[in-house]
Amino acid sequence: MQTKTIRRYGLTKEQRDCWRTPKWMFNWLNSMYDFDVDLAADEENSFCKDFLSTEQDSLSVEWSKYWDVGFLNPPYSAPTPWIKQIIKEQNHGFTTVLVMPTLNGDIYNSPILRRASSITFIIGRIAFLAPADYWVKGKPGKSDRLVKAGTPVSGGARGTAIYEFAPIPLSREGRATLLSVNRNELIKAYS
Repeated sequence: MQTKTIRRYGLTKEQRDCWRTPKWMFNWLNSMYDFDVDLAADEENSFCKDFLSTEQDSLSVEWSKYWDVGFLNPPYSAPTPWIKQIIKEQNHGFTTVLVMPTLNGDIYNSPILRRASSITFIIGRIAFLAPADYWVKGKPGKSDRLVKAGTPVSGGARGTAIYEFAPIPLSREGRATLLSVNRNELIKAYS
């Protein structure tokens, strides 16, 4: 087992890219999609028997050669290569269910809007799980606090949406089905 370093005051860039998906969210999505593979995970945080880790380099694997449906909570700092891989695999009949912050005009959003078969907005902020132990500097008059790995952490600047990339005919391109769900109802039903 790898020893975790407690970083004082925040997370490294690599750690910020490893926020973990809450179990209730995966349970909800898995009830609809029955995932074959977790496309960006490790042995500690994968919810699927099959997963692709950093060492296996998910972006160099032909997903559609081995599986039909994949779950993806990718590193948010560099989404473009993941979007390109999703679309490539969509063209080969693979379905990807992508967890990402809601769209706000980022440059990588254009292919998402063109190629997603559905977009589900989650009403209510999601508390993703801390990827490692780290310290948060206290506000004036308050103590610093240690956040332990696996602890739900709220406070993201944007909401979360689920983007489904199922194989679609070109005639449907750019016509994603838009849905919304209530976070609290999902937590109650899938925790």
